[in-house]
Amino acid sequence: MLGPHKQVGRRAVLTAGLAGIAGVALPGCALVPAGAPRVAPSPTATPLPGQVALGTLREALASAAGTPWPDAHAALIAWALRVTADQCVAVSLPAPAPVAATATPPAEQADPALVAALAEALGSAARAFREQSVAASSAHPLVWAAMATWALVTADQLADPTAAREPARSVLDPAEQSPDAARQAALDACAEVSWGIEVAAGAPGLSADEMDRARGRLDAWAGHADALREALGPTPTPHVTPAQPWYELDRPADATAARALLARLEADALPVLGRSFACGEASLRPPLLDALADAAADVPRWGGLVERWPGLPAS
Repeated sequence: MLGPHKQVGRRAVLTAGLAGIAGVALPGCALVPAGAPRVAPSPTATPLPGQVALGTLREALASAAGTPWPDAHAALIAWALRVTADQCVAVSLPAPAPVAATATPPAEQADPALVAALAEALGSAARAFREQSVAASSAHPLVWAAMATWALVTADQLADPTAAREPARSVLDPAEQSPDAARQAALDACAEVSWGIEVAAGAPGLSADEMDRARGRLDAWAGHADALREALGPTPTPHVTPAQPWYELDRPADATAARALLARLEADALPVLGRSFACGEASLRPPLLDALADAAADVPRWGGLVERWPGLPAS
C-alpha cells in the first residue's frame, strides 16, 4: 500500500459525489433538441475568441487528415474531426462539412514535425478555450472547460494514439449546486480519488512502474486539493466530509482489476469536478480546470476511454 488507511465495508467509490448529478440536455450540443439556446447568442454575432480558435483547430485537423499518417494516428485525427464538429454546434458555429478521408497509403511512422504542429494547434485551442471558460462573461463555461480539457488530452494522445475513445453521446448540464456544496464536493472528490488509489495500489501484481505512477497520482491529487484551498482565499476552507462511503472499498483482486479501478476513479471524478466548476465561485475555476485536465489525461493511461466532453455528465 502507499499509505495508512482503514477499510470498513463494501460500496462503490464516488457514490456520494455522483449522487444527485442530474440535468437537462446541454444547450447546443449534438444529439439534443433543435432550437435550444447555445453558448453564443447567434452564429452571426461577433465571434468569440474560443469560436475563432475552434475554427482554426478544425482547419489544422482537416489539413492533417489529408496527410499520410500511420493508421492509429489517422483514426485519432478522424475522431477529433467528429468531436470538433459537435463542438462547433455546441458553440453556435455552423455545422461544418464532413472532411473526406484522403485515399493515400498510410505512413509507416508519424512525421515528428507534423505531430508537433498538430500538438501545437490543439494546445493553442486549449488555451483559448480555457480563457473562454474562466471569463466572467462566458455562458456555459463548463462547455468551454470540457473543450479545453479534451484538446489537451487529445494532444497528449498523439504520442501513443492507441487508447480507446468514447463514441458519440448526448450530454447533460449538471444539476444546480450551491457554491458551498460545490467547494465541498470538489475537495471531497480529491479525497475520494486519493483514497481509492491507495486501495487499488494494494492489489497484487502491479508492476514497479505502475506503483510509481500511482504514487505520482497521489501527489497530483494532493496538489489539486491544496490548489483548491488556496483559491478559496479568505473563504472558510471546507474539510473532507467524514464517514463518507468511499472508505468502504474492497482491494482489487489482481492488477487488471486495480487498473480498471484506477481508471474508474478518475473518470468518475470528472463530472463531480465539472459540476463544481459550473456552480462554484469563479476563483475555483482555474484549479478545477487543472484537475479536470489532469484526471482526464490519466484515465486512458490505466485503460479507460478518452472522453469527448470531460467534466459533463452523460445521459
